[in-house]
Amino acid sequence: MQEVDLLVYTLLDYDQVKLFDFLSRPPLKIDHDKFDLYNEFQSRQSLNIKIKKKQIDDLYLAYKNIRAKDEQNFEDLKLMRLVNAEVKFLS
Repeated sequence: MQEVDLLVYTLLDYDQVKLFDFLSRPPLKIDHDKFDLYNEFQSRQSLNIKIKKKQIDDLYLAYKNIRAKDEQNFEDLKLMRLVNAEVKFLS
């Protein structure tokens, strides 16, 4: 497991991790005209945007659980804002 993954699972609860996993990762800054491999990676990534019904159900349940908390903490609010932005971007 990568160090970042360890931090995510250490710092976030189950529902927060579900929301975090939905977010796309920022692309690397590369002069992609020179790297055919990068272009291939980008095209494969666009194919992976498809999301399965179970993933949508899990995401919805996690979002609903976080919204139902008596008090959302800073991480909850930030993740919900990021997920909202991601959904708007994808639609």
